[in-house]
Amino acid sequence: MSEYKSKKSLLAELKKLRQRVADLEAGEIKRAQAEEAPRESEERYRALLELGERTGEAVVMLQDDERGIGMHVYASEEWSQITGYSINELLNMSMVELLHSDDRKEAIKRHEKRMRGEVLPGLYEITIIRKDGAEVPVEVPMLIPVTKESQPM
Repeated sequence: MSEYKSKKSLLAELKKLRQRVADLEAGEIKRAQAEEAPRESEERYRALLELGERTGEAVVMLQDDERGIGMHVYASEEWSQITGYSINELLNMSMVELLHSDDRKEAIKRHEKRMRGEVLPGLYEITIIRKDGAEVPVEVPMLIPVTKESQPM
């Protein structure tokens, strides 16, 4: 056998090496994008919370999980004051538990539509029942659903 490789064999090897380099570069690009996405999501999440603090608006994040639908995964101090529940109590509650019985069915339908990715128009009003039993009307803006795949946390 010859110690020297044929031109054809060298070209085939070069082609394989170029493909390997291209694959590695593509993998690096995907890795960089995967690292960037959570950072961008975290920045949007932080901006939302800061905006809520600056404007005095209540900020609530809900998630469907094994405990139920619309479970609080974040509740601002403003939301705690509106509902009369502590933040710790809210984090163990579903939003459904706060809804007035007259609003519950429609609010659940809207929540399910949002979670399916449907865009719902503007602002709507619901009535919640505070811890002390008082009824409080609350305006709810059109919300963007956060799925498990795109969670900010």
